[in-house]
Amino acid sequence: MSPESIRESVLCSQISKLNFILRHQLVRVDSRDNNGRTSLHLAIIYSNIPAVKLLIKYGINLDFQDNEGKTALHLAIQHSNIQAIKVLLAHGVKINVKDLLGFTPLHLALHSNNYLSNKEAVFLLVANGANVNTANSAGKTPLHTAVSSFNRYAVALLLKAGANVNVKDETKSTVLHYAVNQNDLNFVQFFLINGVNDSIVNAYGKTALEMAQNVSDWRIAAILKSYKTSKLDQKLQLQDN
Repeated sequence: MSPESIRESVLCSQISKLNFILRHQLVRVDSRDNNGRTSLHLAIIYSNIPAVKLLIKYGINLDFQDNEGKTALHLAIQHSNIQAIKVLLAHGVKINVKDLLGFTPLHLALHSNNYLSNKEAVFLLVANGANVNTANSAGKTPLHTAVSSFNRYAVALLLKAGANVNVKDETKSTVLHYAVNQNDLNFVQFFLINGVNDSIVNAYGKTALEMAQNVSDWRIAAILKSYKTSKLDQKLQLQDN
């Protein structure tokens, strides 16, 4: 029997056939297609939860990566498949694996266009120990991504989970730079309250205050000017690169 038979059983929801193949070991459970995907990847893409559970029962590797470096958990996030996310987490899937672009499942959850699924997925990942400070290939942490998406719920959740507000991306920009760039006064105030270092200079030689002044955003500039950096400096002694 060819490896295609196990994938066909998943795609056509032929659970009895899939069970027969797996029980009698007619095909390797971890066989892959041309995209490097196992039957578990496909079951998640097509929201076939019975197949997901059956494949796990017969020992499929939860953490195999496809040709894009995506695990089953990446794909569950990408397809807003909350049920699959819960099943994978319950069976000990590795939660911080990066794809070829350096995205963890948490990064992808914060890019999701489905707000309700996004919200639940972010909560589930953080509650199950996702690293909130892992950077992708562009140096962006989940917090950078959440700010870029104007996701206030995620920003608050990430900070509560220990996200570092002073991590710099590949342009040496912190989330405070992002907030100023987006003219988001609420985010600026929120990050100042939560200990961001407002003196960090990005790769373009600008502090957050200088960015605000450059675009004539006097509301944000006034907040940054009045901020007492002496109090912040007692807590944070970061050295700029």
